[in-house]
Amino acid sequence: MYESRRRSKLQRRILIYLYFADKPVGTLQRIADEVTAHLSSVSRSIKLLRDEGLIEKNSLGYRLTDKGKKSASNFLPAFAPLQLAIDIPAVKIPEAFAAFLKNVQTAAGSWNKQMTALYQTMLQPMEMLQKTYEKAMEPVREFVKFLNEQIPHYAGIMNEILVHLKERDEEEAGMLQGINKELIPHGWIFSPSLPAFSIGEIYKQLKNKDAEEVIETITEYCSNQVCEEIIDSICSKPGFSTRSQIIKDAFQAHCDRKYTLSVLVFLVQAGGAFIDHFENELYSTKKKRYLNKNNSSFRSINIAIESFENFIRDVLAKSYDIRKKIPEGIFARHPIIHGRSIDYGIKENSIRAILLLDYVSFIISLQPKRENE
Repeated sequence: MYESRRRSKLQRRILIYLYFADKPVGTLQRIADEVTAHLSSVSRSIKLLRDEGLIEKNSLGYRLTDKGKKSASNFLPAFAPLQLAIDIPAVKIPEAFAAFLKNVQTAAGSWNKQMTALYQTMLQPMEMLQKTYEKAMEPVREFVKFLNEQIPHYAGIMNEILVHLKERDEEEAGMLQGINKELIPHGWIFSPSLPAFSIGEIYKQLKNKDAEEVIETITEYCSNQVCEEIIDSICSKPGFSTRSQIIKDAFQAHCDRKYTLSVLVFLVQAGGAFIDHFENELYSTKKKRYLNKNNSSFRSINIAIESFENFIRDVLAKSYDIRKKIPEGIFARHPIIHGRSIDYGIKENSIRAILLLDYVSFIISLQPKRENE
């Protein structure tokens, strides 16, 4: 009647283990190690199996009874010994065929042992490996759980930072646009290399002072030492490295107060570097669509590019009728290069030309090299 009763998973594993064992298993601990269960659970299961007459214990250890062997074999139908469904006494079989049947039964027994060995050597270790893997993955699962709990918190912080940056960018873009609106008509533009003059301070000064006073403050700030730092920075950049010696010679002329030389060279080298990178003329009044003014997600950068275009168009690329006299103090490339302007050799123009070089290097760093459109 026992065959019809359900066994617990642990009890079935104990029966199968003892069934596979070739000799009695000496201790409960060894059974517990093999079936990977707590010793107390194994002990209770062993007691129940002994009470039901499925296993017995002698001086050598625990082993299956005949009843237990029959029960264990029922749990392993795939590995159970083959039973030949032939009633030998009732059928007269030639001796040769009877010997063949006996060999088949022997082979079946051998196959059963091989499958049993396969289970013990592969399936049980795989089960152990799975449990080891599960245990090893516990810290990973805990870490992933921690990340999932923290991500919303940090995402909120990052969103606040991005909102602040966006607001700050909008504020600086507005001030930069206002500054250049005031400076460009006077032939100046707010340069990227004027860190001592924050956008906020310059914007405040232009609100409270005349633009000419602000320009004078910028000119005084641009000492030879400050200009040398700007020149060194420009010459270290890829678009100007091949022109570094020419630019440094021109800067030496600037330091020697030979501004008629320095202004001319700075203007020429700014245009040459621009052509090398964009394959387009710098000193042109045509709109420079290839500069991708709206390509940046920062409005302040887009305003800087737009201001640069306005400065080139309204100041440096401006041409004058050949039949008319050039106004004094004009800072434009065409009348200087073609000799129509002869009073350009002043310190202020040389500083403006240095800042132009700096601005061109800034624009080149923002834009990928493009083919001519």
